[in-house]
Amino acid sequence: MDDFVNYVATAAFIAVIVALVVGGLWIARHDSKATRS
Repeated sequence: MDDFVNYVATAAFIAVIVALVVGGLWIARHDSKATRS
């Protein structure tokens, strides 16, 4: 059970990181023309 919990926690952590990276890149790509500094 501990291995399963550890696997789920690791998978969730990776999923969050991937979601943040993909979301950040998507927002940056779509907003680059409007928010170019």
